[in-house]
Amino acid sequence: MSLGKRLFLLILTLFVLSMLAVQTVTIRQTTVQFNEVLGGFQSSMAAIQRVAAESFHDMSVQSARDLLLEITMAAGDSLQPGEGEKFLYLAKQQASIEDLLEFSFYGPDGRVEMSSVPEAKGRAIPPDVWEEGQKTKEVVIREDEGAYLLFEPLLANGDMVRFHPEWKVGQYYGMLHIRFSKE
Repeated sequence: MSLGKRLFLLILTLFVLSMLAVQTVTIRQTTVQFNEVLGGFQSSMAAIQRVAAESFHDMSVQSARDLLLEITMAAGDSLQPGEGEKFLYLAKQQASIEDLLEFSFYGPDGRVEMSSVPEAKGRAIPPDVWEEGQKTKEVVIREDEGAYLLFEPLLANGDMVRFHPEWKVGQYYGMLHIRFSKE
């Protein structure tokens, strides 16, 4: 083989090897940058999902609070002595609300006295909920697998004190409870 052909093959081999080296470096750099971009995208999507889930949770809890407020206003007079039939009628009406799973009244002893769910009668309220309601006098919210549980503390007003002279206005005498589907 002549010297010219050998030089040509040597130059061609060097050219091919240098092109392969450049391509290998380019592919590695592209892969690293792609993985960084993909990781950033996944992090951004996770953050968006977290914010959306928190917002959805907050909206669901607010909807349940609004429903509890409406029920509390409607049930107010039915919690007076001798008015249990009104409460039970209201509970039956509330059953038409698809997402309302339970509507109950816990009496002064911390047990269900009246409920839209007959099996609930006599069930004790969780002690931590009862204590928190007595302490804060604000709605207590809990969650289970498929529902939000809201407990509204009830305080005696002037009408209640007339039926129970030993009570004082503002005295804690029970809780309204709704179990509201997360769906």
